[in-house]
Amino acid sequence: MADPARSRLKYIPGLDGIRGIWVVVGPLLYHAATDTVSGGILGIDLFFTLSSFLIISIALNEFDATGRIDLKAYAGRRARRLLPALLVCLAMLTTYLVLKVPPDEFARWTGAIFSTLTYSANWYEIFSGVSYFEDFQYSPLRHVWSFSIEEQFYIFAPLYLIVVLALFRKRADMALLVTMIVGTALSAWWMGHLYPGQGDPSRVYYGTDTRAHSLFAGIILAVAVRMYGPVRTRTGQLAWVAGAYAATIFFSWAIFEISEQDAWMFEHGGFLMVAAISCLMIYGVAQPGERAWHAHLPAFLSADDAPKVGRLACGSLYAGIFTGGWVVVSVVRGNAPFDHWPYLLGVGAVWFWYGTARSEVGPLHWFLESTIIRWVGKISYGLYLYHWPIYLLVTPSRAGRLVPGVDLVEGNNLIWMHLTMTFIVATGSFYIVEQPVMRRRFPLAGWKMTAVGGTAAGATAIVLILVGLLWVNTRPAQSGPLTASASPCTEQGLLPPPSDERLRVLVVGDSVALQIGEALCGWAVANPGRMVVLNEAHLGCVVGRHGLKRVPEGDEGPVGEICSAWNEPVPTHVMLQSEVVSWPSAVEAFRPDIVLGHVTAWDVTDRLVPSLGDEWVWVGVPAYDAYISSEYRLASQVLGSTGAHVYWLEGAHIRREIRPQNHPDRIDGLNGLVRAATVDLDHVTTVPYRDFIGANGTARERHTRDDGVHLSLGGMAEVSDWLVDDVFVESAPSVRESG
Repeated sequence: MADPARSRLKYIPGLDGIRGIWVVVGPLLYHAATDTVSGGILGIDLFFTLSSFLIISIALNEFDATGRIDLKAYAGRRARRLLPALLVCLAMLTTYLVLKVPPDEFARWTGAIFSTLTYSANWYEIFSGVSYFEDFQYSPLRHVWSFSIEEQFYIFAPLYLIVVLALFRKRADMALLVTMIVGTALSAWWMGHLYPGQGDPSRVYYGTDTRAHSLFAGIILAVAVRMYGPVRTRTGQLAWVAGAYAATIFFSWAIFEISEQDAWMFEHGGFLMVAAISCLMIYGVAQPGERAWHAHLPAFLSADDAPKVGRLACGSLYAGIFTGGWVVVSVVRGNAPFDHWPYLLGVGAVWFWYGTARSEVGPLHWFLESTIIRWVGKISYGLYLYHWPIYLLVTPSRAGRLVPGVDLVEGNNLIWMHLTMTFIVATGSFYIVEQPVMRRRFPLAGWKMTAVGGTAAGATAIVLILVGLLWVNTRPAQSGPLTASASPCTEQGLLPPPSDERLRVLVVGDSVALQIGEALCGWAVANPGRMVVLNEAHLGCVVGRHGLKRVPEGDEGPVGEICSAWNEPVPTHVMLQSEVVSWPSAVEAFRPDIVLGHVTAWDVTDRLVPSLGDEWVWVGVPAYDAYISSEYRLASQVLGSTGAHVYWLEGAHIRREIRPQNHPDRIDGLNGLVRAATVDLDHVTTVPYRDFIGANGTARERHTRDDGVHLSLGGMAEVSDWLVDDVFVESAPSVRESG
């Protein structure tokens, strides 16, 4: 048994600072600018480890002091901390669902809200087949999977502690340590084992079982601290502090250079490495900081009574060294030094601030323990909870209504608006709702909250939310064919009647086409009476059917059966199901005026086609060139069989690491093959999609594409206007003026 006096965890202000800085440069910026801050979501793993370290440390402290863990008090603390803001958020979303959400989205919203309420959102997403990475009909609660994992851990943790402490008594510490080390290793191995290679990794990303190692790492740290006590020597403390600096440098690099979709993160322990580095940061920040850096400089720059010009010079020195180092590293790595200028400016300003301040500790502890960063850490729960609904619902057009004289707010301006609104809402929630409940007071009224009163209030809120969900899902369903005033997005087994005069657009293809279909649907909603869209695109869909594909990362796997069946007719009611692709049935039932397809990058990967033998082939191999040309020609004939004009958006170069399976020459080669295969078909037009996207690496291309492949929110907002104004006008010149 550990000595309570030596192992007791006291308040560590820097840990609030860790929450504060990484919730902003982590998930908030990741969801705002995925392409730029590709690794920002790794902050979630840091939160997992930090939360488990604190929860277990507090529980062990309680056991050392009282000989027991009070489950009732533990549950009360968790409920008072987590439920008030969550219920407010869910109540607001339920109200929006009742008042604004169209019926075809009821099921998605209801499932998201109910699973969040029951802290099962991560498993709901898994069993619903929802992709975290390529779902372009985003849920308003897409982000709360992590809350569900944490809450599941909060239920597991005290029960686990009680059992182990009771069974092993004097050897409980070692039992805790060994079981958690084994559990961590098994969870990390299980993640790699389940990783689907070229498939969507959402199952392993969402799973409690596959993410548990990040939480178990925090338990290992807490138990180790309890067993061995605090660091006793100043040298040891400084070694941990140095580790915290190294961890900070790693995370500062990782948010730009690592993607949570990188195969090695799943297969080779990348997330486990992040958990270990998180432990290094957490315990390093828990140590007393090193002496202020400027204490080693001449008195003119470092003395407490140094003249103002000396302080400014000290700040300029630090900022200049940082900027110079940034430029050198960027040039050596072949990057443009000022591509990430907001980050450079922000961090440079912090260095300048540190140099002008008279801190007694080094810059890391000074920054994380500063009042503003700790305050952000205190409201971090609300920041994370509210940010995604705000991002999703405050669209460019809605944001424009908030600014006089502006129609749309886009790009960086929209990001700043989203962040500002998130901070305002989270701050209000913290002071009006969360803090009063934590102090056992009813929000606004200020009345003292008893256990019975608090439970009754929470139960009432839950019942009202459930009533709202039940009400929207028991409304009389739409029946019969769509009328001219009905939804312009054909869903739920409904097709527009033959008399409907709106332009009919059928969209087929892969995830890029899926996005474009959603964008066209949005245009149709904003321009009623002009267009109706049937979006038959699906994730990963190819035109070249059957066999195996080998993706740029080297993984091999089958071409999806769903997409390989695109030329097989099925009944109309089957065709409209979400997991069925049948282009002959779609064109026969929908009778489109225009069909829009995408020359997909999946068709430039290495392929093993049954009809071509047992050798891998690709664009440039004559046999494959003939095969894929015939597939696109057949698809063009099928899609145009009822008189529609077929547009193929040519594949754009991919802004990712260049490998044979995604090489620009292959993409250009496939575009040329499609043009040649359809040149004599009068109803087919190939469209240079790159004209809209922009050349790789340019400001235009980075604005339109999030990750070098898929459209950003800005690109989604613009692509429909480009298609209607510049592309469809050839075969439907009146679409802009009709209605």
